[in-house]
Amino acid sequence: PGAKVGVPLFVTLMDDADPAVRMRVLQALADAGPQAVPAMIEALKNDAVSYWACLVLREMGPDAALAVPALTEKLADPHTEIRRGAALALASIGVEAAPAAEKLAGLLADDAARIPATYALGCIGQIPKDVEATVRENAHGDNPLLATVSLWALARTHQDDAQLRKEAIETLVGRLKDADPYLRSAAARGLASLPPTPEITVPAMEKLLADADETTVCHALDALATLGEPAVSGLVNALKHKKLRPHVVTILGRIGPAAASATPSLVALIHDE
Repeated sequence: PGAKVGVPLFVTLMDDADPAVRMRVLQALADAGPQAVPAMIEALKNDAVSYWACLVLREMGPDAALAVPALTEKLADPHTEIRRGAALALASIGVEAAPAAEKLAGLLADDAARIPATYALGCIGQIPKDVEATVRENAHGDNPLLATVSLWALARTHQDDAQLRKEAIETLVGRLKDADPYLRSAAARGLASLPPTPEITVPAMEKLLADADETTVCHALDALATLGEPAVSGLVNALKHKKLRPHVVTILGRIGPAAASATPSLVALIHDE
């Protein structure tokens, strides 16, 4: 119905004590796509619901490009969760959020928001020159999650740097066995969003699985299974390597229907010795 009607209704429903109501509204707005963006831009101005508006815009992804200026303003919000939410929404929008790169770079000094800001810069594919040294320092710092995201962001923005990509892939594969589920998930998603490099990834995976105990293998499979469909083509390629086959088949099975494109390759293995 437009922002004049939609925003007050949105505000009212977000105040509902029932979280199921809030989630239904958020999903309905996200499903509405571009036609709901003007209302969400207005909602960003309302402190009561600006965080929820960030979530909706994040779900919309590139369809929310019109909201980039409004989200960029929210990067300076005094509330941590809103700064983080705005950064993640810009990350979801991707390359169309490039005008926000400088403001995102400013958050690298913000302990509470520097990881989502770094992630957003990687998704945009642009790290301002005046903060690249900071990102490189963070990539080798003592915060494992920040280091993982920073190295991934550098590899995303310097895709012609083969040595950097090799370092990033080997680091991400190694962190698939970390005890921290958030770090495993970040590593798995990072691998899925880098340009495919089987000649680096497969040997790294072989090394990981060859000397891993049962718990580590389970962690690695958990992380890879979260990738879903984006990981399937790479996993099918990995079936060429006999040592990896049992692990790869397990991952494809856990991905489920989203791995349907692997069916011919799996059929070919039914009579494997």
